Amino acid sequence: MGIVASAMAAPESRFSCSECVKEMHHLGGHVHEVGDDMTAYLRAKLLPHTDDVEDCEENLSIYYPHMLQQIVQHYFVDGATHVCQTMGVCDAREYTCDECVVGLEWVEAYLEDPIMIAEMTIHLEQNGLLL
Repeated sequence: MGIVASAMAAPESRFSCSECVKEMHHLGGHVHEVGDDMTAYLRAKLLPHTDDVEDCEENLSIYYPHMLQQIVQHYFVDGATHVCQTMGVCDAREYTCDECVVGLEWVEAYLEDPIMIAEMTIHLEQNGLLL
């Protein structure tokens, strides 16, 4: 049990809560800035593997930008404090590039967690963005 707990422990960080929340808001802004690029990437990866290219492309174009906006807004802008709480941040100070990378790795693990994937799926379904 100790090994599992240490594997799931928050990264070593000395972000303050306000610094972390501010950076989650910035992350949300950056994701919105590259939303079109993310849609193009998904088109390139998904379309060659589908039987109905036209339908897939249309659905990606229509729904993906809205789904992305909902997830980012709900979990990383409105929910920034929660993300930072799961990270266990405290003690205000300036942070390094390495600490920023560690923080983004935490966000990646958060997004890939099966429980969070289920939460995000439910959120999208409840907001009419998944059929």
